[in-house]
Amino acid sequence: AGPTHAHEAHEEAVDTILAGTDKIVSYFGDAHEMVKQARLLAQATSMLVNAIKGDAEGHSDSDMQKRLLAAAKALADATAKMVEAAKGCASNPNDSMQQHRLRQAAEDLRSATNIAASDALKKKLIRRLENAARQASSASTQLVNAANNANATNKNTTSQHQLDVQIKQMNEELPKLVQAFRASMLNTDSATAQLNLINQSKDFIQPASALIAAANAANPTIGDQAAALNLSHTVKVMSNALAELRSATSKSEEAYGSLEIDSALDQLVTMDSELIEVKRSAQQGQLRPLPGETAESSASKLGATSKTVGSAMAQLLTAASQGNDNYVGIAAKDTANALRVLADATRGVAATTEDREVQELVVDSAREVISQSIKLLDEAKKAMNDPDNPENQQRLNQVAKDVSNALNNCVNTLPGQRDVDNAIRQITDTSQALATTQFPPTNK
Repeated sequence: AGPTHAHEAHEEAVDTILAGTDKIVSYFGDAHEMVKQARLLAQATSMLVNAIKGDAEGHSDSDMQKRLLAAAKALADATAKMVEAAKGCASNPNDSMQQHRLRQAAEDLRSATNIAASDALKKKLIRRLENAARQASSASTQLVNAANNANATNKNTTSQHQLDVQIKQMNEELPKLVQAFRASMLNTDSATAQLNLINQSKDFIQPASALIAAANAANPTIGDQAAALNLSHTVKVMSNALAELRSATSKSEEAYGSLEIDSALDQLVTMDSELIEVKRSAQQGQLRPLPGETAESSASKLGATSKTVGSAMAQLLTAASQGNDNYVGIAAKDTANALRVLADATRGVAATTEDREVQELVVDSAREVISQSIKLLDEAKKAMNDPDNPENQQRLNQVAKDVSNALNNCVNTLPGQRDVDNAIRQITDTSQALATTQFPPTNK
């Protein structure tokens, strides 16, 4: 109960601050009310600062501790400035400049809150999306049932057929949404589950809208009046649920800018666990090749995939150094996909040789590639969260070299495989290019 209560208090403070800053802006001209809201804000921010400090103390990750403490300090500083502005406003209630100062201080405090409580806000938004998806799935089930019942007495064959088509499409899409929101609710810290929920919610909107349109078109020609009235009611319920789903999806997608990186990191951790199992199976003499797998095809696949990984990493480096969220997300996804192929090829190589030393060597070297790739994704994420940090470029350069070396070592574990210069050079060249200020143009 303790941690849950703490999170609720945390969220309550955030809600109070966001609502309070809105009120200060809207009450501009009423100095008394502005000062009153500022007083309530100061209490809420004090609670939030203490909560964030508590979160920081509970983290074993030193980088996360520093980030949380820096956010708490920025929030405390913004609060102090707002309190000073509120004092000035209280002393001179008719001075519009003092009111301007307080309004600006409130807006600055809101920005500091959004940064400091980003994790809490994200969790709140994803919970809202889970609820919206659940409501939309329930409403669509009711609409499908009502539409099937009403369509039996539809006198217009064209609208009857169109409604049947949309019902069928909805029956195909609905299980995907249900599975997505259930997975997100069960795995509250899984970026992959949250990303899938956002994507499935987006995919659900179009067929749901088409079903509503088809039901509305069919309604005037329904012979059973009671069925027609029920169809109208379920359409209205579905329309409201869909509007909330659309809004919740949009807000979640906006807040979860780094989900592609987080999802890629989740996948890499899973791959590493799978490779540990591969090594254990090999040690026990239980590793068998999959149908169609040969030593030659697996080795060739591993060598070719190293180039794909190198290309994806190069794109990730460039995008991260530019601070381009969208391209970083795409490159992170491409990197994870390429590493999945590399992990599968590694299993194939290990399964098609009886040399225990080669088995262990190839698995260990692939795990090192994944380990260094995790570090690169982490650095890319840090660079996105703190784009003005002058150390970003140097850290990205260093971890890029480590990935290059790991890739090189991985492919060199293959008998007769030495031709990896192109793949490695691609990352190395990009890494060196980061030392210059010449990057391709971006719209950010």
